[in-house]
Amino acid sequence: MPDTGSGHEQHVHPQGKDIYTALFAVDKIQTLGKYYDEFKKLNDTAPDDKKLKVAAIFSYQANEDMDDGADEHSQELLERCMLKRIYDPADAHEMAHQSISESRTGILSNEDDIARINGIISPLVKNGQSLHQIYIEHVDEIMCSEKTLYNYVDAQLFDIRNIDLLRKVKYRPRYKQPEFKVDRGCRIGRNYSDFQKFLEANPESTVVQMDSVIGRVGGKCLLTIHFVETSLMLAFLRDSNTSASVIQIINLLDKVLGNKKFSRLFPVILTDNGSEFSNPKGIEKRDTIPRSRTNVFYCDPSAPYQKGACEVNHELIRRILPKGSSFDDLTQKDIFLCKIISILIKEKS
Repeated sequence: MPDTGSGHEQHVHPQGKDIYTALFAVDKIQTLGKYYDEFKKLNDTAPDDKKLKVAAIFSYQANEDMDDGADEHSQELLERCMLKRIYDPADAHEMAHQSISESRTGILSNEDDIARINGIISPLVKNGQSLHQIYIEHVDEIMCSEKTLYNYVDAQLFDIRNIDLLRKVKYRPRYKQPEFKVDRGCRIGRNYSDFQKFLEANPESTVVQMDSVIGRVGGKCLLTIHFVETSLMLAFLRDSNTSASVIQIINLLDKVLGNKKFSRLFPVILTDNGSEFSNPKGIEKRDTIPRSRTNVFYCDPSAPYQKGACEVNHELIRRILPKGSSFDDLTQKDIFLCKIISILIKEKS
């Protein structure tokens, strides 16, 4: 074949670290694993300059209904030999945002800068001057904000401590209500009208309603899961009302029930707009393989009647655990007993 220029040269002699010169398809995950292991064996005996770069690529969407991908053995095999997960723009955005956020935390000055500022600040503070006064008079030498100076004192990076600051120790830090930042974009395509459209397209899907029962603010709380068709409600005690605690319980149920049974029992989850449910992808996706295990939808704001079955059961729970009472001394065993009592109350009424 005649030389067609740099493009041909790059094709014949590819460059870069992620280069693959052969690709072939197999029909089963088990077959994929066998080929992968064989290539790995060849690499064990090959010299460094002859080693193969081996990776497996699995298309989740194309194999969504494939039984081989559902059992735990196949999942472990995929985890072992898979090159990378399918690109998800939302996940990529979240990772980028987290990276930017982490880059803004911590101490930005190096040791020399901190030592230089300490040489200016500490002797004057010990001499009775306030940090504000020192900052005003030496702002050109310090070259950081006044707030940063207080942060460095809090971090004990200087020879002085908060006790050395004349006024700061007289003030008690003000309590600030923690803010729960909810990404409203997570509800796009998951609102109540989308829920109704989903049921129209999938009329045989069973609906599971999910909600929280709060004890004292900042303390333990309950996650309630109500199966509408069977009027069965599960309640799980959580240490705090966070999205991470909700996902932890969903992952536990997924592990105990198994992938197939979980997806059959939880095809659709309807919940409210609480901050603890603000990570629908964490609920919908599995940790090991990013394929949907359920579909999460949200009620309209201020419309608890849209999941009325769950709310009615909460009234029974509140007869035993009144609003404002603390759940901190309760155990999961107590919650099971509470559910038995609430069922008896319901039968009597």
